[in-house]
Amino acid sequence: MHWFDFLSAPEDWLGAVVPVDLEVAASEDAVMFITHLTAYPEGFNFNLTTLTRDDPGVLCRKTLEASRARSEDREEIHLHLGVEFSDGRQASDLTTWISVHGGLMRPPPLPAQVPPDPHRDILLRAGGHETNEREFSGSSWIWPLPPAGLLTFQCGWPAAGLPVRSTAIDAGPLLAAAEKAQPLWDSEDG
Repeated sequence: MHWFDFLSAPEDWLGAVVPVDLEVAASEDAVMFITHLTAYPEGFNFNLTTLTRDDPGVLCRKTLEASRARSEDREEIHLHLGVEFSDGRQASDLTTWISVHGGLMRPPPLPAQVPPDPHRDILLRAGGHETNEREFSGSSWIWPLPPAGLLTFQCGWPAAGLPVRSTAIDAGPLLAAAEKAQPLWDSEDG
């Protein structure tokens, strides 16, 4: 294991999927949901998808123009994402997911301590993403695995009429799946 292995899912493991269809925010014009989790021994990935009635770029552009006209904070155009473990640890990536032009506005911050302390820190890193006419879909990596209890996602997108709200699931199935993740080859061969 290398000091930077906490930054993303391990490339030499086959993660175990936990099927989830979790609506985390909804309005008349948009819906946001987490479709599944993929568990590894040290953390997990999840996909967050947002569907809108109008093109997300057009929606962001209109919101940005309106906030500029009112001289207000432009944070409302960003998709918000956070996670909280049952022991109270939290991580958020509140302004990096989507911009007027699609994609990431800035890279997510690294933890204050490298490598981070798995008993104190949580790392939330946005990964690959796609944007099309009415859909934004992206994956994120969470390190480390959560403790038993509730795993809470805080998600929202004010520009699409989706205020940030919390949605909790039981971390048990995720932890059980992490035990089923398998290495792709012996470490001696890798």
